[in-house]
Amino acid sequence: MTAHHQIEERVSSLEASVAALADNINKFMTSTERSLGEISRIVHAGGRTPWGVVFAGVGLGVALLGSAGAALLAPAHIRLQIAERDLERLEKSGVKELDRVERTVAARAEKMDARLDRNRESIHESDRRAESLASSLRDKLSEVETQFGWIVDAVNQDRAHRIRMEGLLYAKSFGEPLPLLHINPIGPRRAVKSQEE
Repeated sequence: MTAHHQIEERVSSLEASVAALADNINKFMTSTERSLGEISRIVHAGGRTPWGVVFAGVGLGVALLGSAGAALLAPAHIRLQIAERDLERLEKSGVKELDRVERTVAARAEKMDARLDRNRESIHESDRRAESLASSLRDKLSEVETQFGWIVDAVNQDRAHRIRMEGLLYAKSFGEPLPLLHINPIGPRRAVKSQEE
């Protein structure tokens, strides 16, 4: 059961006490009116007004009414003060809890912002590495293409050399040139050069 429900129960108990007090005061007033009526009848029967009895009766009624009211109102007043203190304490604890929740949310938001910043920096670092790696791979690919071109040149030169040697050997052996000597060497760089020529 929460403190709020306890306060509501105390307030409803206090309201019931106040209602009982009002009922008791009404009964007391009715009783006092009857007593005053009796005193008035006695006074009228004697013919002479006994002011001492009247004032004593009124004083006694006021004293009884005051003491009954104070006796009935004191617990209600104490309960009301307790309820007010409990309500004040509940409000303070609610404010403290709200402050704690706000601080917790702010701290979590700050941590998430820091984590996002770290993730962004990590992504930027990964992008820089990827760009550096791509640049390095482009350089290596260019170097490989150059080396491959040299290899193709070397293979074509070797082939051309073998064909010339075979042609010379054929011409020396048979006295006529080898019919395949007019074919251009093949390969990417030779093909490009032959097209440019």
